[in-house]
Amino acid sequence: GKLATWSREELRELAADLSLNEADLVALSRSMADNTVLMERTIRAYGFEPEHLRRSFAPLLHDVERVCSRCHSTGRCRRELDAGTAAAHAHSYCPNAGTFADLVEYTTSS
Repeated sequence: GKLATWSREELRELAADLSLNEADLVALSRSMADNTVLMERTIRAYGFEPEHLRRSFAPLLHDVERVCSRCHSTGRCRRELDAGTAAAHAHSYCPNAGTFADLVEYTTSS
């Protein structure tokens, strides 16, 4: 992610601002990057292109990203994506499943 390009000094300052130590900040950055990858893979599993949604549904996607960044089902998410069953099973683990289902309904009905 973008934090990888920051100097140690910049990281230290940001960590201090957020009351985190550097290791926590790097871990947070890494997990957010992982969650973004999972989010984009899930969007594709539902038949959408992440960039297209970013352009057409920016506020909605921002909300989806926020929910994904706090998700605790990343292991299950990754397994379902790898197995090709994410869209079919998302309702049982994904906090964004309802949003994705609404998007599918909205785009197929219009």
